[in-house]
Amino acid sequence: MGEFQDSSDKCLCDYYTHMAFVVFVLSAFAALAAATPVGADFFGWLVSGANHEIVRSYALVLAGAVGIAIAIWRAVTADRNHELEERKWALQRFKEGVEMLVHDQPQVTMAGIYFLTTLAETRPDEYSEPVYEILSDLE
Repeated sequence: MGEFQDSSDKCLCDYYTHMAFVVFVLSAFAALAAATPVGADFFGWLVSGANHEIVRSYALVLAGAVGIAIAIWRAVTADRNHELEERKWALQRFKEGVEMLVHDQPQVTMAGIYFLTTLAETRPDEYSEPVYEILSDLE
């Protein structure tokens, strides 16, 4: 079976999510501040004598780039989390199927066989070999 993400990885993921949010807020604040005449005066030390429209344009492009990067990163993280949840579900289903195999009632044993064969068909890379080994050893 594959490795699962533990709680320390989740905390680290939450930390990076919060840091990305802080960077996004700061970028948006800088873009808005540079877009106003007062903000352009405040950032005058950065671009002495430059037109505040140029500063605003660069700040908006920067904020947009950061926003797109964060959106892509969040989509990748969500996909990874979804895959981990599917793997946890499959492992739980595998455990339940194996537990059903040793039950006294034949209907429950058949349900366990169905669970395991369905799991082997839907996730063949991970479960086909262990399932067929278990089912071949079944009396």
